[in-house]
Amino acid sequence: FLGLSTDRFDAAAALGGRVIPLTTDTRASLSHDRVLKQVIAARLRRGETLPSDDTTNANRGFQSARLRTQQLQQGMASGVPPADWFVWFTQMVAVEHDRHGGTMGVAEAAWFREVERYMVAQSAPRDGISALRFLWAAVSYDWPTAAAEVETLIEARNEGRQWLPRGLFLDAAVIARLKTGDAAGAESALARLGSAAERQPGDVRTRLLEAAVARAVGSKK
Repeated sequence: FLGLSTDRFDAAAALGGRVIPLTTDTRASLSHDRVLKQVIAARLRRGETLPSDDTTNANRGFQSARLRTQQLQQGMASGVPPADWFVWFTQMVAVEHDRHGGTMGVAEAAWFREVERYMVAQSAPRDGISALRFLWAAVSYDWPTAAAEVETLIEARNEGRQWLPRGLFLDAAVIARLKTGDAAGAESALARLGSAAERQPGDVRTRLLEAAVARAVGSKK
């Protein structure tokens, strides 16, 4: 059950429509992975800074997140495209996780718009922009927008262009189709993407998807 509370995309929360909001708390009330991620995210969004020579062990996670954010911001401010869009996108996803870790159903629209403007201005691959829009929509519970991008991303994956983490894409693609009433499409996505997620047999996240798909397909008969 650990993956349900530590993954960026919480499949159980998404299936249940449960919103885990952004917090402004900068001190952890519990020593729990999700709570610790929420605190780092709040500190980043607040713009907190520390000396560049800070050596406090307790600040390593926050400082690492700050450095990733700084590198992404500097790259986008340069006005030139990255040397490798796939590497850049992976780094951007890590920053997104840093800024929104521990949350579901909400996201900073201004931050996503800034990233999208950069990608469009620098002529990023079409399916890369699709992946960004899918990610934004999925973590914000904008299921129609997410569902509209699924097929583009599956086609890209089939061509060896895997933009998003496999598990996140599996969970969000299946749920987006379920939430938009496309039970057959959700069943197809689960069949096409399930094995590529590299999860152990019986993984609780996959079992949740399988159960939700089975209910949806059964209700259509």
